[in-house]
Amino acid sequence: MSQRSLPARLRIGSGQTIRAIDPPAGYDAMLADGLPPRVEFPGDGPADQVHVFASSAPELAATLPAAQAAVGDGGLLWVFYPKGSTGSAMTRAIVMRELGRTGWLAVANVSAGDVWSAVRARPAGPGELDPSRGRSAAVHTGDA
Repeated sequence: MSQRSLPARLRIGSGQTIRAIDPPAGYDAMLADGLPPRVEFPGDGPADQVHVFASSAPELAATLPAAQAAVGDGGLLWVFYPKGSTGSAMTRAIVMRELGRTGWLAVANVSAGDVWSAVRARPAGPGELDPSRGRSAAVHTGDA
């Protein structure tokens, strides 16, 4: 795992707004180490970053449209999913497939601690999705 703090790996900057959708217990503690100053967590409206948590494909499919709509201009969407070591059936491939179905592209994957991984996504441009599989054609792994 990277020596950089989770907020650094998530590219959280000073003064940004973060909207968390279905965060787990302990979400605040996940971000506490290295959180820049003046970061705010509004309950609604567009945000610089949207963090959506999903433990299954149906859960992600249900929350993804609202999460995508909440991303402000030039903002980042992070989809958090449980690591395989937790016994979860949720995988990066499932996240990529669901993103692709909504016209978004997975661009990076980071570790978010012992329980969660996170995929950064953005709207796909022309030709960036593999329509035969309904998912992103590629994703960068490692530190975002």
